[in-house]
Amino acid sequence: MVNIGYLDILQIAQTIGIVGTLLITLYFSNRQIRGLSIDIETKVLSDLDEKMHRLEEHLLEREWEVVPVF
Repeated sequence: MVNIGYLDILQIAQTIGIVGTLLITLYFSNRQIRGLSIDIETKVLSDLDEKMHRLEEHLLEREWEVVPVF
């Protein structure tokens, strides 16, 4: 039979704790990265919408300047 001493049990528990901590850190970092990518995508789409809106306003202003009024 294999005799497992008190120190061996503590080393196994420490190893399990370290591996568990790494897995939990990996899980939450993946969630945070997904959240950041959604935030960045939302910001990019919002900026693009704002630029399109300004471009449309500019084109409409130029169109009114070109059309003669009688």
